Amino acid sequence: MRLTGQSLKGCLMLEACRNCQGKQLVSQASAAVLQLKDATSAKVEEAVHSTWDVWMQPRLATKALSDLAAQRQGKVAVQVLSTMLRGAAETSAFHYNAAVNACATSGLWQSALDLLSSMFDQRVECTIISFSSTIAACETSSQWERAVELLDWSSQEGLRQNIIIYNSTVSACAAAGHWELALNFLKSCQHTNLSPSVVSYGSMLSACQKDGEWQLASCVFHASRGQAVYPNTISYDACISSGEKAGQWQLGIHLLHSMYLDKIERIDVSFNAAISACEKAGRWHIAVQTLSRMNSARVASDFISFDSSISACEKGEQWGTALRILARMQDMKVEKIVITFNSAISACEKGGQWFRALNVLRCSLPLVYVKPSVISFNSAISACESCGYWRAALQLINAMPSVTLTPTAVTCSSAISACDKGERWRLSELGFELSGELVE
Repeated sequence: MRLTGQSLKGCLMLEACRNCQGKQLVSQASAAVLQLKDATSAKVEEAVHSTWDVWMQPRLATKALSDLAAQRQGKVAVQVLSTMLRGAAETSAFHYNAAVNACATSGLWQSALDLLSSMFDQRVECTIISFSSTIAACETSSQWERAVELLDWSSQEGLRQNIIIYNSTVSACAAAGHWELALNFLKSCQHTNLSPSVVSYGSMLSACQKDGEWQLASCVFHASRGQAVYPNTISYDACISSGEKAGQWQLGIHLLHSMYLDKIERIDVSFNAAISACEKAGRWHIAVQTLSRMNSARVASDFISFDSSISACEKGEQWGTALRILARMQDMKVEKIVITFNSAISACEKGGQWFRALNVLRCSLPLVYVKPSVISFNSAISACESCGYWRAALQLINAMPSVTLTPTAVTCSSAISACDKGERWRLSELGFELSGELVE
């Protein structure tokens, strides 16, 4: 029978009404189990039976289980599926896969593995999605050995593997820091005529980052471009961070510039890793320039950006620049930690700026409610010692108990040296006796 235009319109409206009604029923079924504060098996079963009409319809039940996955309610999803099985509701691979995915989002790798095993026991057809979801659960729980075993198992079952299952396995190995294994899977992925994606390369770069394998990271990064897989922000950040610990500042600055040319979004992590690399390499001027570029790139600087820059200035004995950055940090009301102030005080110490070191300790720290540490006092006392200002050094030692800090042997040693330079021999002797008591 041929439908007229009006009849077709009516059918479409009826189908739309059914879909709308179905969504409402699914929402009610999901809400019934999600609102349970104590999701025991008995309570979940009671909630499921209260909306049994939904769970008896395979399509709606799959959607409801997917909603539980979105809410990271893996435990509840497993209990719902068990209730469906006991109630003889129609179940298929779709329901199992949705429950496994819920376990993956909840980090319940053992539950996901149990569901996969029960699919074989119940003779439910396992698909590559079943395995990839289970591997994803292992990935989020750092169960890389299980992920590798599952990949091999899926191969033995004769399932056609896809890039998603390889990505999850590479990511699981990468998260555990096994970059060699991750690299092998990346290579085997290519041997099975699968094209690695940006996620594949990103996971591999993440593994390199964890182990500081910056040379390998650089090779993988350029290999991805050679395969016409263009890196995203995550890939760039992982590559920059891989060279951070090794002080590979040229790599970081080069990649930051490449991100700009490729119009890839640069975030605070991108800049912070490059600044930190400059700091470790003693390139204070490049670190400060990179900090300034964050503003022009409209990327908000955080306390890591400022702290690394001030630390770079401290190592380069650039006390003036360190104090200017600290002042800018205060103007921008950026969160501050005591380490940031310690670096600024130490920069003043190395520059022989004892008065400015005291100013940071006595004025700046209390204003932002940051409690000084022993290192804060030691650096300030050392600054006084270098200039022979024995009186200020002793005042600082006397002030330490007021902030519940105890002078250390290093503290006393700097104070003794200050007294020596100020030719205060008696005070020096007393300081030596105090230092001996502290060491004992």
